[in-house]
Amino acid sequence: MNLPHLKTIELRSVISDLVKEITPKAIVCFGYASRAIEHISCFQVFSSEHHHYDLLFVQSSTTLYRDHEIVDLITNRFSSDISVNVLSHSVNSVRLALKEGDPFFSKIFNEGKILHCEQDAQLNINERNQTQSNDEPKQRKDYERSFALSESFLELASEALGGNRHDIGLFLLHQSIEQLCIASIKAHLKYRPTTHNILRLISLVSCYIPAVKDVFPCNTTDEKELFEFLKNAYSDVRYKSCYRVPPHIGFSLLVRVTEFKTLVESRYKLNSSV
Repeated sequence: MNLPHLKTIELRSVISDLVKEITPKAIVCFGYASRAIEHISCFQVFSSEHHHYDLLFVQSSTTLYRDHEIVDLITNRFSSDISVNVLSHSVNSVRLALKEGDPFFSKIFNEGKILHCEQDAQLNINERNQTQSNDEPKQRKDYERSFALSESFLELASEALGGNRHDIGLFLLHQSIEQLCIASIKAHLKYRPTTHNILRLISLVSCYIPAVKDVFPCNTTDEKELFEFLKNAYSDVRYKSCYRVPPHIGFSLLVRVTEFKTLVESRYKLNSSV
């Protein structure tokens, strides 16, 4: 995997700091994306770049930082032009996964960019186990159930919004996109995510469907506010006593989630037909 920007001084410095602070057994980059923006008008000319990295942290079983904790450590050191998505697993679980030929972890260690690896990590790929799992029918049933759940949540969300139950509609939209992401990740990456954070789930989906990030671009204040309503709906609807959703927010998100669903299902059907 060609990752030309991984050798920047800034990234090397942050990785070095993290190695000292959380002493991971290994850090592997399994995804990278960049975006250049050029703005020209009569009043101002400027350009900027944004870089995104998907990182796997393999940690000692005795000191295990959570995904979001590592993200916070990194973002506090990075400029706003860089974002990260982090998966964190214990060294014992990754060793076992590699030994059993887990397709997700095997692919990462085969093709990813290893940024750091301790000599005693013992993260060896078992080439003889790189075969299709006997559990494929069971796995297919599992993620197709998640697709069906997502569809049901979306239908109920549409009904709730149409009945002026905008808070319930937004809660169901969150559930719909969460299940949609989980189903897609299981199907394409053969990985079972543990997070309920839809920002991180969407980031994982964008590893193989880059267009999904365009559904929620978050380039303007309004776009950021729109996505924040969706991202926080799971907790806000349940715990905020005076929670209110402007009707236009609910219907705008219904359109976006439906568009997201179309992208994800199109990719799934394309892969299933091969």
